[in-house]
Amino acid sequence: MVYFTSDMHFGHENVIRFCKRPFSSVEEMNSTIIRRWNSKIKPEDTVYVLGDMCFTQFSAAIPIFKQLNGKKILIQGNHDKYSVSQYEKLGFTSILLEAKIRIHGKTLRMSHYPYRPTFWQRLKYRFNDLRFMDRRPQDMGEWLLHGHVHEKWKIRGKQINVGVDQWNFFPVSTSEIISLIDSVK
Repeated sequence: MVYFTSDMHFGHENVIRFCKRPFSSVEEMNSTIIRRWNSKIKPEDTVYVLGDMCFTQFSAAIPIFKQLNGKKILIQGNHDKYSVSQYEKLGFTSILLEAKIRIHGKTLRMSHYPYRPTFWQRLKYRFNDLRFMDRRPQDMGEWLLHGHVHEKWKIRGKQINVGVDQWNFFPVSTSEIISLIDSVK
């Protein structure tokens, strides 16, 4: 099976307050995300982590990632600052900026960042966060799996936010993604 997730922010105490996460401590958040990850992910599964996996020292990330099942592939986000060799020590088999995957006859693009908003989208959604615009992919009509926006939205146009804040801190399966896409049609 293939799964997707983003924005776990392991070790990041302030994300609890910033995103109104229902945890009393960073330890509770970390252990809940690890437990929910492993309740879905088997050792033979593949997980695309679409950025912002942790916000801690590398030495603190090692024991967290040793607990996580599955083959892990990283699509880097703005908080992913370790070296390639450090990511490999955490169990990542690939470290990418963007990727595409074909599931159930559909091609899905993957990026940490949502699409660049058009002028009209910026007005409609009162979009005023212009950070990382140079890293955001241009909308070419494909479905995009992304993170970065945490609790802001789950689906917008052909963009699906796979961040943990939208999925009750669980990874998202390919069947959940396809069901969501099919429900939009």
